[in-house]
Amino acid sequence: MNVETYNHATYMVYSVYLLHYCYSYFHEPYLIWDDWLPGMNVPFDIKLMYFIQCGFYLHSVYGTLYMDYKRKDFYVMLLHHVVTMALIFVSYATRYHKIGLLVLYVHDITDIWLELTKALHYLGSREDGRQYPIWETAASGCFIMFTFCWFLFRLYWYPMKVLYSAGVVTAYRAYDKGCGLYAFFNGLLWILLGLNIYWLYFILQFLFRVCSGTLNNLHDVREDEDDDDEHIK
Repeated sequence: MNVETYNHATYMVYSVYLLHYCYSYFHEPYLIWDDWLPGMNVPFDIKLMYFIQCGFYLHSVYGTLYMDYKRKDFYVMLLHHVVTMALIFVSYATRYHKIGLLVLYVHDITDIWLELTKALHYLGSREDGRQYPIWETAASGCFIMFTFCWFLFRLYWYPMKVLYSAGVVTAYRAYDKGCGLYAFFNGLLWILLGLNIYWLYFILQFLFRVCSGTLNNLHDVREDEDDDDEHIK
């Protein structure tokens, strides 16, 4: 597995730990605004998540600009990284960090399945030409799980938990407390949803090819992985 796979796995585990063992914001999102105040303290465990993610996306912006091959979705990927960085900075500055934690959670939990799919593809086809079908089968299973998680977390829970809380609940429960950058913050969240829908096209296209058997092993999909898989972040 590459370093990025370990990074996503670490972020996912830490996000799950925070939202299932430390805080109840995912299951009870209305709690986000119970004690919200401008300038309130950010708990250290959430602050740590923010600093780690900030460093990761700063590196991602640099990598997209100067290190990665410029694919046809180059500007979309760059927009994604810029929007994510803006959300991290704005949510921390305005103390919307509880919503920010939800945003990171629903996105990180899907990324690990894509990275596992890529890693298993490489295990299934070695440089010496040997093929290992069992790894290819496992990779296909991981990609199916990735597609399922994309729908569940980014296209269902994200609007239900994040957009509803940031838009509707904020207007009723916290707007009178002086929520700064309310419209700008929500605009960034909706752009992120639009990007998730955009990448859905590539996910479904690739899933069809996996299920129809037109992709048999990594050697067959190496170019497709470069052009299709790299759309999905």
